[in-house]
Amino acid sequence: MHHLLPLKFKIGVIVVLAALTAGLASWLGSERLALSVTVGVVELIVIQILLRSWSLLARLPLVPRPAWMKTDLSGKWTGEIRSQWRAAPDAPELAPIPTILDLRQTWSEVVFSMSTEKMRSRSTGAVPSYDPITRELRFRYFYETEPTAAANDTNPPQRLGSGLACVKLDMPDRMTIRYTNERSPGGDIELRRRRRGRKE
Repeated sequence: MHHLLPLKFKIGVIVVLAALTAGLASWLGSERLALSVTVGVVELIVIQILLRSWSLLARLPLVPRPAWMKTDLSGKWTGEIRSQWRAAPDAPELAPIPTILDLRQTWSEVVFSMSTEKMRSRSTGAVPSYDPITRELRFRYFYETEPTAAANDTNPPQRLGSGLACVKLDMPDRMTIRYTNERSPGGDIELRRRRRGRKE
């Protein structure tokens, strides 16, 4: 989620904290403390705090922050996959496939882990974006799919899938995902959050 913060904001935080640390070191009589050491220590502290502070930052009531930062999507989601795949061009539309999504959102990454009766998939490289006009949070990601042992013969692994997940901040417990994969144009997934996850 830190990808949504402007680079100049991140640099500004580090510069301000480095200046404060250098001032504190000077006040304590450590004028010889090198600036590079000060900046390095500040960067390490800031990075470690941010990596572990998503739930705190999302809940603080009085700290001004962007609207997207108040939303934590972690938890268990359930829904249906509507696949466009057909065994033959004139085959009937497949019945909706029940699915479960375990979503883990932290400051450093967002991971989509989806499962059905016949497959398991996990995302990599989820990139968030936010549209302040529509108040929609989006995640573009890649995923790989592995069939369960019982479905291995009829459901081959998928190595090159991509998804676009969309959540409106006004309805943070509903999500839509449009996906594609190697076998077909993909399909659509409608999800609702059933349980909020433990945030990190």
